[in-house]
Amino acid sequence: MDSTRTATRRRAGTVFATFVTTLSACGGETGGGLPDAGPVDTGLPDAGHPSCVSPSPAFDVGSATGHADPLAVGAGQARAGRVRGDQLPRAPLGQQLWADGDFVLANEHVAMVVEDAGDSDQYDPWGGRPVGLAHVRGGALVDPSDFGELLLFTFGPSTVVTENVGVVNDGSDGQPAVVRAEGRVHPIPFVYGLIGVYWQGGQFRDEVGRFAIDYQLAPGDEYVDIYLRARHSDPVNPLWAWDGPEAYGFMYSDRLKAFQPNYVGFNSDVRQNPAWLAFVDDDGVGYAFESPGKIMRPLPSASGFVGARTDGHNFPVCSETEGYRHHYGRVFIGGPDADPLLEIVRRSHGEASRTITGRVRDAGGAGRPGVRVHAVQAADETQYVSRAVTDANGDYTLHVPAGMGVNLYAFVRGEALVGPEAVPDGDGAADLTTPAMATLSVAAALDGNGDPIPYKLQVLPGAGTSIPSPRARWGEDMPTSGRLHVEYALAGDDLSLPLPPGTWEVVASRGFRYEIDRQTVTVTAGGTATFSPTLVRSIDTPGTYCADFHIHTARSNDSADDPIEKLRAGLADDLDIPVRSEHEFVEDWDHILTDPVSARGLDSAAFAVGVTSVELTTMERFGHFGVVPTFEDPTKPNGGTPLWQDFPSESDLDRPFRTFEPPELFAAVHARPDDPALIVNHPRGGTNYFGYTGYDYATGMPSRADRYSEDFDGFEVFNDSNWLAVRNSLVRDWFSFLDRGVRMTAVGSSDTHGLSGSPMGYARTCMPLGLAQLPLDATARRALAYSVRDAIREGRATVNGGIFVDATVQSGAGAVAPGGTASGLGGTAMVDIRVRAPMHVDVDAIEVVVDGDSFEIIDVTDAGRCTQTGVVRCELTVSVPVAAANGYVVVAAYGNSTLEPVMRGRVPFGTTNAIYLSR
Repeated sequence: MDSTRTATRRRAGTVFATFVTTLSACGGETGGGLPDAGPVDTGLPDAGHPSCVSPSPAFDVGSATGHADPLAVGAGQARAGRVRGDQLPRAPLGQQLWADGDFVLANEHVAMVVEDAGDSDQYDPWGGRPVGLAHVRGGALVDPSDFGELLLFTFGPSTVVTENVGVVNDGSDGQPAVVRAEGRVHPIPFVYGLIGVYWQGGQFRDEVGRFAIDYQLAPGDEYVDIYLRARHSDPVNPLWAWDGPEAYGFMYSDRLKAFQPNYVGFNSDVRQNPAWLAFVDDDGVGYAFESPGKIMRPLPSASGFVGARTDGHNFPVCSETEGYRHHYGRVFIGGPDADPLLEIVRRSHGEASRTITGRVRDAGGAGRPGVRVHAVQAADETQYVSRAVTDANGDYTLHVPAGMGVNLYAFVRGEALVGPEAVPDGDGAADLTTPAMATLSVAAALDGNGDPIPYKLQVLPGAGTSIPSPRARWGEDMPTSGRLHVEYALAGDDLSLPLPPGTWEVVASRGFRYEIDRQTVTVTAGGTATFSPTLVRSIDTPGTYCADFHIHTARSNDSADDPIEKLRAGLADDLDIPVRSEHEFVEDWDHILTDPVSARGLDSAAFAVGVTSVELTTMERFGHFGVVPTFEDPTKPNGGTPLWQDFPSESDLDRPFRTFEPPELFAAVHARPDDPALIVNHPRGGTNYFGYTGYDYATGMPSRADRYSEDFDGFEVFNDSNWLAVRNSLVRDWFSFLDRGVRMTAVGSSDTHGLSGSPMGYARTCMPLGLAQLPLDATARRALAYSVRDAIREGRATVNGGIFVDATVQSGAGAVAPGGTASGLGGTAMVDIRVRAPMHVDVDAIEVVVDGDSFEIIDVTDAGRCTQTGVVRCELTVSVPVAAANGYVVVAAYGNSTLEPVMRGRVPFGTTNAIYLSR
């Protein structure tokens, strides 16, 4: 992503070009604009403190620009100023959201970028917050972080609605550099529903005060201190008069892995009351956060949000002086990987450590780069200490607490686990040697015509062979459970993979329209096994294309998947239309498929079209909703995602805060210029739509009618689930709409957040789009998104979990397919059914549903009922009754065995949408 992605949409904040001339009656700042040294967290104002002034005046934010070249910083210096777009590098996953004109704090070690004032991306909608971290070397930002979001709850569940950002001190005087954001305070809209319960004892009157957030970086430090200042004109009550806790929120904890001290290791569930929490970037700098002198306690942590709280803080009664400040937090910056960051924290706390160095060599004695070295306590290997990765020479450096003996392990995914190597207290060096591996050489997969195609390559253990398994708290990214390798290869890709000696099963596959190719190999150290897969397409679906409407990447707060890898996975599993569906963020991705030049491009336009949508999540209030399509607008926050709340902004500070109810949200979505379809995602559960509205399938009525609307186009009957699993729940809900004459489309999606556990395209929704092939032209590809929308609305779709179910009803006007109405039928209708699946997919039964009731269940092995020919598992015609009104038929097929080895643990099924029957 371009580092200046948001620059075109962010309205520059109203920063002060000169010092504010009208300050509080209590006086101004001291020390040339620097925050003074104290007091911190101490008592009430002196007896002679002047009377309050109402309304409280704004804080001085100093210079609008700061230092002219803040990255030109030498040893013993710190600088603050605006950063240019060409100085902002791309982070490894490209998820950073810094932009031209933001503010940077930099010294010779580290840098933090603070967003300018204005509307902001992600979950905190206001500027003035950290948006990026990096090291500084040679006047440039390096090792940039795929930084997520640090939610600064300045007062209860609230934070600053930033009106002004500026440089209080640019560091030229040798003092710490300081950037300040200031404004009113207000609850953070998106997360108030998650943690607002912790502040039910009172509510801050934001009209009586102002807050400032100071970011301070001193020369030589490897951390940024965050201070809060407050002015409030209440002459009686201190802020937080009800002693509410102080809180912190860390978003995107899957992208930057959450790490805890006290030897917990990688874990996002806050435990053991840690003094700090860390968020590790494998390939860039990460950060650790602490509230100095306080212990963190857990708040709810789920879906990429890690919450923590400490004891509360009361600003003094009638706090009007800038001499009072509260040390809110400290952000340590270090990496890549965990050990450099952990050592910075340890060093800052004055804790003694010892250094262990060494080299990881291969069996031939050569140094091995990119190997992870893990340290665990020797006395108790469940106690995790640290990890580091070897450099280009195979060398590593680890730091462990002084006096502690540790065991070291070396690990590379796909290879044997090496260790333990004991390093007693006092030893400072340890080399490790990885055993000789075999090699698996895989030629590019070809289809039955000899053409190269994308494919998925999996390596599974054979008889007597096991897979190396590092512990979960080591933070290693592992492939799908039970696999040594899972590779998503593009058309023409050869693969070379390491194999530990032993017997392995190698499987090449391409979704549900191709047969698989597999081979068992037994290898010894140093040997090579070869595999040349041919994947024959056995299921033809001319003009029909399959989509997964619910795909998350690292742009979502609860996913760590690289968008590029996600698209590769879709290509490999024969997904024609991967639909990006990020939480509250619209980001197009079809350009990645069509780009033949960029290193980030896939040059695979002939195989897939990438459609973009957004998932409105309402933060567990009333459900999640897919909006298809939604095209990215980079001039707007979060790419132009539809809002489901009103709240103050820098341009409209007095806008009342409110959360929409579903009827208003649905109407607003359908009123968008692109007129998208609205899909209710995973609708069951107390905080999902049917649960929130009290929808009752038996009556077809909600218990909370004021919250309910049927202004949606379909819902996820199958969310990483199968026909039998939801036959008596969500399928029943679906039929309750059809029984009432409401034409409701059932869709199937994966809701994939992590490829290791939830494969793309299970389930998928297949639609006849009237195209002989996927378009290559950019305009036609964009138009395809509207064809998908129309198919959803009209119910012209089948849901596929490995089985293709085709059904039509004979009528005077011809064969009527799902979504259509067969009229003039009289009392009966003839339903022509064809069920197909590749030979590796199990098909056992067909269920014919008429008007919500199971009309017949057909055993596909019954030769008296089914005609079978190869992949056609059953072909037959069924006569069904036609009701006087609201008649329909649905045909489903299913198997009992799983989709191994193509998709682990998933059960095959397929179903049509309704064909409507009329006499």
